[in-house]
Amino acid sequence: MNNAITLNKFLEEYPLAEFKPIAYYDKHLDCIRVIVRDCSITEHRIDDVFTVMEDNRPQQGQQKYVGFTIKGVCHLFDYLGIPLDGVHRVTDILQTMVTQSPKVHFAIITDVILDANQQDLEVDFAQAA
Repeated sequence: MNNAITLNKFLEEYPLAEFKPIAYYDKHLDCIRVIVRDCSITEHRIDDVFTVMEDNRPQQGQQKYVGFTIKGVCHLFDYLGIPLDGVHRVTDILQTMVTQSPKVHFAIITDVILDANQQDLEVDFAQAA
C-alpha cells in the first residue's frame, strides 16, 4: 500500500507527457534510435547496421513499422564523411547512406516509417557528449 501512495504522489508531481516521435544518439551503444509511435514492438535485425521496429498490434490503416536503429554510428559516419557532432536531420543521414551505399531497406525505412509528420526529426550529438 505504501508503494502505491508513493507512485501516486510521483505521478502527481511528474505527470506523463503525450508521446512525440523521437530520434536520438546513444553514445554507449553507438547507435541512433528513431521511434515514431508509442506501442508494443518486436525488433527485426535486417543486417549489421539496421534493425527495424514493428508494431505488435497495429490498428487498421497504421503502418506496421514504427522505428529503427542504426548501429555502429561512429564507424558509419567516418565512412560516409558525416561529422559526429552538431544536429543532423534523420532524413539527411538516410539520404547520405542511400547515396553512398545504396541498399533497398534504406529507402523503405524513409518511405514507410518517416512519413510527412516526422520528416524533421533530428539527432543532436551534443547531447551525447
